[in-house]
Amino acid sequence: MRFDLLTLFPSLFQGVFEDSIVKRAVESGLVSIAIHNIRAYATDKHHITDDVPYGGGGGMVMKAEPIFRAVETLLAEDGVPTGRDAPTQIILLTPAGRPLTQAVARELAGKQRLLLICGRYEGVDERVREHLVTDEISIGDYVLSGGEIPAMVIVETVTRLLPGALGDPLATLQDSHTRSLLEHPHYTRPAVFRGWAVPEPLLSGNHAEVERWRREQSLRRTAAQRPDLLASADLTSTEQDLVRRLSPGRPVREVSCEAVTTAVTDLFIEANYHLPPDVLQAIERARASEESPVGREVLGQILENATVAAQGEYPLCQDTGLAVVFVELGQDVHIAGSDLNECIAEGVRRAYRDGYLRKSAVARPYSARVNTGDNTPPIVHYKLVPGDRIKLTVLPKGGGAENMSYLRMMLPEGIIDWVTEVVDQSGANPCPPVIVGVGIGGTSDQAMLLAKEALLRPVGQPSPVAEDAELEAELLEHINRLGIGPAGLGGRVTALAVHVLSQPCHIASMPVAVNLQCHSARRKEAVI
Repeated sequence: MRFDLLTLFPSLFQGVFEDSIVKRAVESGLVSIAIHNIRAYATDKHHITDDVPYGGGGGMVMKAEPIFRAVETLLAEDGVPTGRDAPTQIILLTPAGRPLTQAVARELAGKQRLLLICGRYEGVDERVREHLVTDEISIGDYVLSGGEIPAMVIVETVTRLLPGALGDPLATLQDSHTRSLLEHPHYTRPAVFRGWAVPEPLLSGNHAEVERWRREQSLRRTAAQRPDLLASADLTSTEQDLVRRLSPGRPVREVSCEAVTTAVTDLFIEANYHLPPDVLQAIERARASEESPVGREVLGQILENATVAAQGEYPLCQDTGLAVVFVELGQDVHIAGSDLNECIAEGVRRAYRDGYLRKSAVARPYSARVNTGDNTPPIVHYKLVPGDRIKLTVLPKGGGAENMSYLRMMLPEGIIDWVTEVVDQSGANPCPPVIVGVGIGGTSDQAMLLAKEALLRPVGQPSPVAEDAELEAELLEHINRLGIGPAGLGGRVTALAVHVLSQPCHIASMPVAVNLQCHSARRKEAVI
């Protein structure tokens, strides 16, 4: 493609096209750029290119003759036709032109040659518009001194759309405005910067989930910042529904109680029958590294038990746990049909009945410890989040591991020694090898919740907070020196992982909590 820039100020373009994508495109022969001084085409001895307008008025207006002569001279060199559909376009850069959009840029990228007239941005003889140019383009609803900056913009935006201009040919497909949508947000390392974390879908490794998240964020950003673009956007029916919900006065998304109940039922049954893949892999790695023959045998039996349970759809352990549920509730969701707590409780009832899971809940903890008969009530933790989805994560928590829970109000030191000590005191009771959840900060109750929530992270995945990840590694090393080993029968592997969650706390305190999870680290999640 060839760009001819007609300007009164050629020096303004010095250096502009000598870097980045445009430079590479020129060097590769993909584009050529020629800059022409309009003054050279004026016929008087002073090379005057502007004049006062007829009828008076403020400012000077570009004369027609120098522009006509410049364009006609350049076209005569090649003898090419012009017109809106011709391969050569003569474009006047003016605030009165059609807006430069990504679609317009793509249209221009299909041409062979663009002559860009950089006259006075608001004053050009009307006969240039009427009888010479084939198109008029504006880069925004504002006035500049001349058309030089708009010309730079057009060269840049058109060049990057030419095949071969970018290293990644798919990059332009995700640009803002490609489908009349703004581009999705981007994040780089580290995963947590000054406490601001990268959204979980981008860390999942699930390409379909990443693409879904990016598309949704693109819609949300467009609806918030440029709702005018949505009228021409190419949207699926699902995306159109989302746009309607994002529009002012949008109705909240309605989720039926039955949908929640069914999800909870399925999650608890699945969690009790199938160990998560990350847990199985951690146990396999532990067996490979375990030095004790007895320890290796125990780990082999744990893996065999998991296989039998999955194939026969049997519970992994006779203790199928108290029902713990973590709920991330989108603020744009309405639960229809019943109270959300009851929807979840009904899901637990069905799961422990239909899945033949042991009911382990008693009604009165310190007097008449009568079994409730359906493993309710569940322990439910809520977190209100933006959006219109519900994320449910279930954690069936067995008594042996839960009984080995600890809380201590500490000074800002000694964490490693104390956590190692309480794991040592626990011995075989939590059914090692364990996952050690450590909560640091907040208040005493919040620290305990952090410790339990830490167990939801995939086993062995380090904390995105560098300091916490370092603490996890040190704790795991100390704990695996204790010699407790699998099932408490001795060995190297006492813990499969240590997961730390921390948050700010009061200047006068530092609560530290430990919540252990047994090797049957059951958990399952779903999004509605």
